[in-house]
Amino acid sequence: MSDFKPTDLHDEEVVALLALVRLLVIADGEVTVAELAQMNDIGRQVGLQAYAKAALRMEEEPVTRGNTLSLARGVERKEAQKCIISLLDDLASSDGLDASEQDLIDSVRRAWSL
Repeated sequence: MSDFKPTDLHDEEVVALLALVRLLVIADGEVTVAELAQMNDIGRQVGLQAYAKAALRMEEEPVTRGNTLSLARGVERKEAQKCIISLLDDLASSDGLDASEQDLIDSVRRAWSL
């Protein structure tokens, strides 16, 4: 991931990240304590102000796979894509990777040609 950090994500990239986080967390039908802790960590890594701003924006967005993947396709910078995938991998593995979580991550990787 070179020197790229989650704080380097642009506003729309944070929105896409948050949408992916929301969908990933509900993908297996349960939200665990480990996932909640990892979500808090993502908020700290991205920056609480950026995370809160994205969360407000996401209140208006439906949590659907199509909508979420559409937001993800808007992330064009490879560094940002790799950063987001790394954060999603960490989140998904925090409580054991479920097939539905892996499917979502694989779909994002394909959309970004990663």
